[in-house]
Amino acid sequence: MGCVDSTLALGASDLSPKLARTATPRALDSDEVTVLTGWAEAVAEALAYGPDRTAAVLSNARPDAPWRPAMQLAQPTARLANAIASLHRFVVANATPNGSCTYDSVLTAARQEVPDEKPLDRMVRHALLSMLEERQTRRVGPQRAMINAAALPLNSVARG
Repeated sequence: MGCVDSTLALGASDLSPKLARTATPRALDSDEVTVLTGWAEAVAEALAYGPDRTAAVLSNARPDAPWRPAMQLAQPTARLANAIASLHRFVVANATPNGSCTYDSVLTAARQEVPDEKPLDRMVRHALLSMLEERQTRRVGPQRAMINAAALPLNSVARG
């Protein structure tokens, strides 16, 4: 099956009874993960390029945001609403001492493993971390990457 995990093709009836009993329920289904990742990306963009807009992004993510009915969108599932609330709590809890949300403060917190973290909170933190790190790569920029590459000794370059 190439790069696809062959276990994804198995139906629930194909799983051994022992595996079925020990499998943990999913925190979110794939559609919910997609929506969560989109909001995590929006928060990461706000933190990276307009930190003063972070609160507005978090407010727009809420299930009761006024734009949802105007767009005739269904309310998010309870699980997704809980994930969005977790995203909000995480960002607000990791603001700087003066109360502002900064890219660096949230990135540093997202990198920290949390003992006894709930599965949903861990999923939210990892989604946000992924989006923040993606922006960090962009923040380095091509100029910095060229300087770093130029600083390598010639004998350290892998030859193909």
